[in-house]
Amino acid sequence: MDFPTALSKCLAGAKITNNNWNGKGMYVFAMPGYPDGVPANKALSDCSGIELGSSATIDPYLMMRNARGTFVSWLISNMDVFSTEWEVLK
Repeated sequence: MDFPTALSKCLAGAKITNNNWNGKGMYVFAMPGYPDGVPANKALSDCSGIELGSSATIDPYLMMRNARGTFVSWLISNMDVFSTEWEVLK
């Protein structure tokens, strides 16, 4: 499927993957963010300069499980935008 179709499924709660990716077990999913805010932990405070424990509002974003099994925020590449090899994980 194309990316616009896959993205709409992702935003509805599905995990999506691309058959062109080399790594095994990689997928993308939508994170709703924290519109009501969450207390800033030490890492966020140290990196952003906001006060430890103060409320941090975080907008929705896409997250990827990478080939190492760790998670990272994700931005689509040009190759992935035009790919028709997207699938919904079951």
